[in-house]
Amino acid sequence: MLLSAFGSRIRKRASFSDFAEGYVRALDDVGLLAQYREPGADPFAVIRNVAEFGVDGAIAKQTESFEWPTTAAPNGLGQVGEVSWPEVGLLTHVGYAVGRAGKAERARRGILDHVYQQSVPQVISVAHMREWGSPRSGPRLKKMANCIAAFARHAKRRDDGALATAISDWEADLSYLKLSYYDGQYDFSWPHTSVHPLA
Repeated sequence: MLLSAFGSRIRKRASFSDFAEGYVRALDDVGLLAQYREPGADPFAVIRNVAEFGVDGAIAKQTESFEWPTTAAPNGLGQVGEVSWPEVGLLTHVGYAVGRAGKAERARRGILDHVYQQSVPQVISVAHMREWGSPRSGPRLKKMANCIAAFARHAKRRDDGALATAISDWEADLSYLKLSYYDGQYDFSWPHTSVHPLA
């Protein structure tokens, strides 16, 4: 339904307003609009995404898009609360380690590249491992970024100077992942049109 509604706009050589509005309406019809539309988004995002990835690819990328996590941590008691931590998580299991006793930058980045691009071992329950998604996917990158950002937020809440190097490593690795895999792939601006309000 989504592809046919969108494809018909392309075949009819609709104006940009019709093109963007038709895409927005089609997304609304299949229940995706509320989750991904952001006010004030770049109005040329739809054309850019379709030109780069094709119709199917653009829709797939947009359904996997997500907001990059922050490492900002409001003052707290150093307790996590936001995550149920496994005893040994996937990243630790595959050798990812930061801080003074951790891996060098090149080794950490190699591990992160491998985790994003390849199959990973099941180190926790099957249900938990489903959250990691498939290799080279939005869910895989989102899980990696959320874990690393959560580690940094937790460390910041502890207000422990001994963790400064670890925090710096986590934030640098997040920047690396963002530049390497997120920007231009999963940060899609949502089409914004004011031609006609959605019914």
